Amino acid sequence: MMQPFEFSNNTVSLLISVFSVIVGMTYPILLQAIQRIDEQYRSSRLSNMLTREPKFKHFQWLVAISIAFAFASIFVLQMIDGYYVLVLGWVSIHSIVTLMLLRATLSLVYLILTYYNPNNLLNHIQSLPHAKTRR
Repeated sequence: MMQPFEFSNNTVSLLISVFSVIVGMTYPILLQAIQRIDEQYRSSRLSNMLTREPKFKHFQWLVAISIAFAFASIFVLQMIDGYYVLVLGWVSIHSIVTLMLLRATLSLVYLILTYYNPNNLLNHIQSLPHAKTRR
């Protein structure tokens, strides 16, 4: 039978790898996307609007939470080693946070694609709550 800490080591290693790939690939692409939006529309106003989007902020919060989980896992798993239920609970929560980060990343990619396409961007801007109140 597999020891609880071995199970958690393998799972946490996978979670940290997925997190590293997301952050390592997403942030440079995100910066390029913001720069490209500035160039495409010859204005920083839309890129500022992008960074104020709830999806963008949600992504940033999940990155921060994932970083905290990655560092805390080293210590927490040492402290709860031998308590299989606690190890399983910690790894489960860490997995959920990582999956939420993956979902937020995909959502952010779709949002950036919306900003690249002028027709989609216009529809998006018109669908915003504050745009409806201005009509």
